[in-house]
Amino acid sequence: MDIKFTMLIVLGLLAGCNSDSAAPVDIVTPQLEPQGINIGYLVGSPVHLRNTALLAQQKINQAGGVLGKDFNVIVLQSDSAQVSAEKATTLIDDFQIPLVIVSTSSRALAVAERAIPAEVVVISETGTSAALTTYDDNDYLFRTAPSDVYQGRVLARVAFAEGSRTAAMLVNVDDIYGNGLAAEFNEEFTRWGGELIKLVAVPEGVTTGFDEYIAQVFADTPDVVISSLLTEAANAQFINESVGQNFQGLYLLPDTAVGVVFTNNLASPELIVKAMGVSPSFGVEDNPQFSDFRDSYLATFDTPHQQFDTNAYDATMVAALALEHAGFTNNTTNPSGRMTRDSMRAVMNPPGKKLGPSQIGEALQMIKDGQEIDYVGAYASIDFNGAGDVVGTLVYDIHLYAHDSGEFEVLRQRFIEVPLTP
Repeated sequence: MDIKFTMLIVLGLLAGCNSDSAAPVDIVTPQLEPQGINIGYLVGSPVHLRNTALLAQQKINQAGGVLGKDFNVIVLQSDSAQVSAEKATTLIDDFQIPLVIVSTSSRALAVAERAIPAEVVVISETGTSAALTTYDDNDYLFRTAPSDVYQGRVLARVAFAEGSRTAAMLVNVDDIYGNGLAAEFNEEFTRWGGELIKLVAVPEGVTTGFDEYIAQVFADTPDVVISSLLTEAANAQFINESVGQNFQGLYLLPDTAVGVVFTNNLASPELIVKAMGVSPSFGVEDNPQFSDFRDSYLATFDTPHQQFDTNAYDATMVAALALEHAGFTNNTTNPSGRMTRDSMRAVMNPPGKKLGPSQIGEALQMIKDGQEIDYVGAYASIDFNGAGDVVGTLVYDIHLYAHDSGEFEVLRQRFIEVPLTP
C-alpha cells in the first residue's frame, strides 16, 4: 500500500479516536494485518514520528517483510501516560501484540507496567529519562534515544561555556523527564562552578497563563533559564509571556523545545537576546545510514525530518530484525514477546556484520540464513547495554536560535563515547 495513502487512513482513525462520540471506536482492527507481523506504536501528536515509523514499515516490506509476512505498525495516538497504558492493554490483551514502541519516558513506564507482566517488549524512541535505566523491567524495556544523564551534562557545559553561573529551570510537576534532567544538569553545573538557584514546577495541563511561574523563575535574576516543559508549544508560550521581564541572559532549551513547533510559536523572537538548544542529534552528515534516511524521508513526505525521527526509524527497524531473529531461533512464524526480548541484543550488538537500515534486506536475509548481524543506526553507531540503554557513539546537536532565519541552526555536534560494558 502506498505510504501516503496509509498515512491518510491512520490520520483518519486518529481523528475518529478524538471525536466527541460516546460510543467506543475500534481503531485497532482497521489497521491490523491478520496474516501479518503486527507491532504497536503509541505516539503523541507529532505527525513526523508516525511518518517515520510508516516509512520504516514500507522499507521493511519492500525487502520482503518479516518471517515471510507483511510487517505492520499499528499507530495509536496517546497523549498521556494513562491513555498510553489503556491502549497498550488493548493491544496486548485483545490482539496479542509482542512489541510496542512508546513515545516519552512517562508513557513508556506507564505502558511497561502493563507490558512486563504480559511479557511484551517496550521500546521508547523518545524516552530519555534516567529513570528508564533503573526500572525493574525484567529486561523488557529498551530505548533508542540516549539517556538524559548525558543531555543534562551537555546542557550544563553549554550554559557554563556561555558564561552563565546561576540557573533557573522550569519543569512539569511529577514529570520524570524534567526532574531527572534537572538533577543531572544541577550535578554537572555545580561541578563546574555554577548554581541551580531555582527549580519551578508547572502542572502539565498548564500551557498558557504562566504569570505566577514567571515570577518565580526570574525572582533571583538568573543568567540562564532552562525551559524543559513537555511540549514545544508550551515552552514557546512560556517565553512569549516572559518578554516583559526584559531578560538579557540565555534561554537554554532541551530536546522537548528544539524544533519547528517551538520556533513557529514564538510571538516576539526579536525580543529574545539569545536562545540555544541541546538535543540528541537530528543526524550526522557523514553517517551514510543517516543520509539514506534523510533523503528517503524528504522524497516520501516532501518535508525535512525532525527531532527523534532517526531514533524512531531505528526502533522500528530493530523491532523487525528482532522479530525475524526470534522466529528463526525458535522455528516459529509468530514469535512471542519473550522470544523477541531475547533477540533484541542479538541483532543490535556485536558480533556480526555491521548493517544499517539502508541494508535492511541484506540484514533480514542474513538472519534467515543463520548469520549474525550488528545493526548500525540512522541515529549513530549504537548498541544496547544490559539496562536496554543505547551506548556507543552518542551524538548531541548544539543549536543556536538565528533571528534572521527564525530557526534553530546547528552550531556544532558533541560526540560522547559510552562503552558497551563499564
